[in-house]
Amino acid sequence: MKPRMGKMDIDYDVLHDAFFKFQTKPRMNNFGDIYYEGKENDIRSKNFKPGKLSDSLRVNNLIFRLL
Repeated sequence: MKPRMGKMDIDYDVLHDAFFKFQTKPRMNNFGDIYYEGKENDIRSKNFKPGKLSDSLRVNNLIFRLL
């Protein structure tokens, strides 16, 4: 049986750059935090700050509460 040569053209420079050059460190957990599946996809509430609501957002929020 002969191997099929030339069927997949893989650019190894692009793979190397993807895994080593453009790599970023993941966000680490605090000491004592318990890891669970999907924790990295959770929304972190520390990044959000209260502020002023626009008029259109206030109207939409009021309509949503009435339903």
